[in-house]
Amino acid sequence: MIVIALCFAGAFWFGVTRLIVSSSVVKDGIRIAEKDPTVTALLGTPLKPGWMVRGNIQINNGSGNADATVPLVGPRGEGELRIVAERENGVWRYQTLSLQSGSRTIDLLPRPAGSIDL
Repeated sequence: MIVIALCFAGAFWFGVTRLIVSSSVVKDGIRIAEKDPTVTALLGTPLKPGWMVRGNIQINNGSGNADATVPLVGPRGEGELRIVAERENGVWRYQTLSLQSGSRTIDLLPRPAGSIDL
């Protein structure tokens, strides 16, 4: 009986993980990371999602929110993609999109023209 319960729990976890990874907000986040030269130098390409996805995505009538951490694995290394986004009228707007690899954090959100890091 315990083995059956563990199998059902594993299947449920796998299904939820796949739903998060297959969502447009996560797929687009991975594409953005793959186009970033700092990320590609650090992890290489292609980037593939790992197994320990955490978070949730909620969508209702074209609006919603996402808060997820997705492990990414590349040929040179691995990291975690952090996503916080809101969806309005079917369009995702990222509040947070960053990659953490070791002690390094790479901000993947576009910066306004003329902005500088201090």
